[in-house]
Parts: sequence; structure tokens; C-alpha cells
Amino acid sequence: MIQRLQSIYLLLAGLSIGGQYSEWAYYLKSNKPDGGVFADSTFNVWDNMVQVVLWGISLVLCLAAIFLYKNRKLQTSILKTALFVMTMPVVSAYLDVWEYIKNVQDGMVYSWGIVTPVLLFVTFVLILLALMAIQKDEQTVQSMDRLR
Repeated sequence: MIQRLQSIYLLLAGLSIGGQYSEWAYYLKSNKPDGGVFADSTFNVWDNMVQVVLWGISLVLCLAAIFLYKNRKLQTSILKTALFVMTMPVVSAYLDVWEYIKNVQDGMVYSWGIVTPVLLFVTFVLILLALMAIQKDEQTVQSMDRLR
């Protein structure tokens, strides 16, 4: 299980998704707090419960796929579902940020978070690498079946 390359990729992807829940990962930061989204001066995952749930679902899917190493087709479909689920909170977050910036208050200065997009990119790459390793594993099994 853990000796397979895709298991390591999926574990690292799970850690990357879990990084979204940390306080240093944010989408947008403000110079002064307000009573709304920027009550803590940052807009992060915790400001929208839908994002918390969707990131949690994609985290569970990635970690569950590690234990499905015997069923590579199911593992592949679960990872494709995880990729799809991961795009929804990102789109939701940037739509929320865009809506909030349109109603900007005078004197507020915003800075975009770099950690969240980097974690997202790393997670996508790791899941794609895991999918490629699963496909290579499947091709190896098929070639061994042909030799028998």
C-alpha cells in the first residue's frame, strides 16, 4: 500500500489540502478589519462553510483512495471526483472575493494570498501524478497478464 508511488503522491496531496485549513493560507488580506468577511483581516477557507465542507470532501477522497490500491478503476474514478470537487471551493472563493472587492470601502488595501493558490496547484499536480502512476501500474498488470 504505502510502497506504491501513487500512495505517496496521495498522502502529499492530502497534506496539501489540509494546508488550506491553516491560518497562514488565505485568499485575500485586508489592512483593516471590518464587521463582515474581514472581521479577522483575512478571507480564508473558514469564512465560508461550503468551502470547509468541499475541501473536507476532497481531503477524504484523496486519503480514501490510498486504501483502494487493489481496485485501480475505483481509485481512478475517486481521484477524478476529488479533482472536480476541488475546483468548486476555489471558484466559490474567488467569486466571493470578487463580489466583496466590488463593494470595497474607501481606504482599504488588499493583498492576495500566495499560499492558497500554490497549495491548490501542488495538489492538482500531485493528484495528476498519482493518476499517471495508477495508469502505469494498470499497464504493468496487463502486460504481466499477457505473459501468463
